[in-house]
Amino acid sequence: MDETALRWLMDHEEGRQAMLEVLELTGVYRTDSSDGENTNMLLIGRRSVGSDLLQKIRSLGRKAGEDGLSLEYRMLREEKERMERAVRKEKERDIFD
Repeated sequence: MDETALRWLMDHEEGRQAMLEVLELTGVYRTDSSDGENTNMLLIGRRSVGSDLLQKIRSLGRKAGEDGLSLEYRMLREEKERMERAVRKEKERDIFD
């Protein structure tokens, strides 16, 4: 993956959101497994792709005060904030319904 393109993606909130969605598809933040050997191999392969992406993100050098690790943390923090807003919005809707 081109470092310039990855930096551009991670420098934008929408890009970080898209990257997190891809990482979640790979299962890199999960440790699930299956009784089936073929399913386990699929899960391992997906996580491997996610691990490679995380390695690329984490290896981004410092630019404008943020290196790859801080961009990853920012991506995760923004997702947490999106989830909290969604919960608050749902609660507000329940109150007024």
